[in-house]
Amino acid sequence: GCYSWIFSRCGARVEAVEPKWEYYLNLRGIKNVFAIPYALGKEYKITYLEHWRNTSGAYRVADKGIPIIMDKGSELFKSFSKINFIKIDVEGSELSIIEDMKDLILKHKPKILIETGKINEILSYLRGYKVTDQFRNDYLIAG
Repeated sequence: GCYSWIFSRCGARVEAVEPKWEYYLNLRGIKNVFAIPYALGKEYKITYLEHWRNTSGAYRVADKGIPIIMDKGSELFKSFSKINFIKIDVEGSELSIIEDMKDLILKHKPKILIETGKINEILSYLRGYKVTDQFRNDYLIAG
């Protein structure tokens, strides 16, 4: 939610995919932010969100927990005429999200901010993309 708020304050239109209901509700009240109450994944289905790790914002898709809707980013964003920037923080599912959205990414060439421990796998999958900046496990990549 923090990045959505920051980018909206810079005048950007932000499409935020947020499966955690209270975070989704907070995003709905921010000008220029259009929140979608889903999780990103490999398919459309009902699944679950669980809290993990010892931090307040660490949630991931699991076999039990809070029921949520999951959908593919390639479906949610296929009608967009332009995608300039993507932020991905999906607690270990980054590569599956990139795989699903590969055609959209290669078509629109957005900059991507991604939190991952698998940056080399992701870069090998997105030909022409490279790391332009890094802070810990947060990478800014561009094609």
